[in-house]
Amino acid sequence: MDQAEGLRMLASRKTKAFEIQLSNAQETMMIEEFCQALDRYGFQAVIIATDAAKQLFSTQKQDHLFTRESSKTLSAANVQVLFYIRTAGEKKQLRQDVPLLLFTVADKEALLANYQFVKQEMPHSVLLLGLSQGDSEKAKRAAYNMAHTITTFLEKRATILGVIENGPREAYVDSIYESVSVLVKEFLLEW
Repeated sequence: MDQAEGLRMLASRKTKAFEIQLSNAQETMMIEEFCQALDRYGFQAVIIATDAAKQLFSTQKQDHLFTRESSKTLSAANVQVLFYIRTAGEKKQLRQDVPLLLFTVADKEALLANYQFVKQEMPHSVLLLGLSQGDSEKAKRAAYNMAHTITTFLEKRATILGVIENGPREAYVDSIYESVSVLVKEFLLEW
């Protein structure tokens, strides 16, 4: 495949949307890194955030975020990925058939809260992104257990994108790119 054919393939892709519930500034930073990684893979990603979710982003990043209203001015030809971001307690912004991207940690109470949240929301599918808090194997097991629980008891598709390492910058960036590559392969190129 030559470069022009690859560019035509990119231009013909539909825009994909994902709903995300953020709870802290660390997660916002990861979403920003996700957008940068997607850009390197040839996908233009845009963040559409509620007013409450905007407050979690750095001041300089807030100017580059869209709202539901301002997102109507986006050119669909130039954007392939939309991340609709909200905080806990805010109502769902999109339809049920939009995948939910969920951060998981290896903490029993947090996992139970995530399960209850998914049960309440009942999205079409769930993308899980494990957050390592020093023990990546424990984070992988927690993400696997969450995916298995969602699939078994809620009968929803659950995909583990990966585990974001909480370590040296190089391991952190590598884990972001590995997770984004799964997102691209499993969701962006499949639809």
